[in-house]
Amino acid sequence: MGHQDHQKVEDFLATAPAGVGAITLHSTYAKHQQTVGEAARELGLDVLYDPRTERLAYEDPNGATRKLPGWTGIPYDVDRLAGDASQRSALVERVLGGHPEVATIITPPAFLVTDKRSANLNANLAEEARMRSDRPVRAKLLVGSRVPWAVLEELADEYASAGIDALDLRVTPLDGEYDGANKIKYLFSLADLFREHGMHVVLGSSGNIGQVAYALGHARNRLPIGPGPSSYMADEPTPDRRLKLDAALVVIEEVPSPGGCLLIRARQVSRPLHQTTVLLAESLRRVVV
Repeated sequence: MGHQDHQKVEDFLATAPAGVGAITLHSTYAKHQQTVGEAARELGLDVLYDPRTERLAYEDPNGATRKLPGWTGIPYDVDRLAGDASQRSALVERVLGGHPEVATIITPPAFLVTDKRSANLNANLAEEARMRSDRPVRAKLLVGSRVPWAVLEELADEYASAGIDALDLRVTPLDGEYDGANKIKYLFSLADLFREHGMHVVLGSSGNIGQVAYALGHARNRLPIGPGPSSYMADEPTPDRRLKLDAALVVIEEVPSPGGCLLIRARQVSRPLHQTTVLLAESLRRVVV
């Protein structure tokens, strides 16, 4: 949710929508969103909180990250953090302490994976968070599209060995209609890799590509789409390599259609009555959006 979305989301939840499985509280305004979190829990929905620690690896001259639970005033050096167990433990403690009590699932600290060392860092952070939390943990994996496959296979093994059974997977850069078939296949294969290691995979911030992957079975969990600020996570501090986060609450409905296809109707409730449809073909070889 965006920092001003809690009232509209609470009103929406009052309709007991069948297509919603969870909500995510705002990273810095969560204390003002306790009521909607409680409403979600009463409906049996999960309540998540994203500490967005990946942003803390970059300079922030505007102070947008100061209220994030992992903030120290100095950007994290990912390479140094990977080799410093005490610093990792301090970060995990701050992030766990920053989770609202209403959250039902813990999101461990995470940083963009670009190589083996940053991959190992993410696995260590996720494992420590799982060991220190009495709530379920869903790791968040932000991964560049050029990471060697062997690194990702090793990371999947490490997550599985650490007891991680749920993963919010995000590939960057991912631009939807501007991405070619090879990158889309890469995303599908990556989701399959972690799913085959026993994890429930959610494709975070992946737009229509994520909807296709969900319908075709590459992601076994619900799609994470919800109202929130349009913001960017860059693997480099440049505008041309970035991941745009979704900014609309969408209810996903599966509707049978002729010809063996699957019709996904996405009802965007942050803009009332606006509807969009996505037609998915019956196999990977043919996808019409």
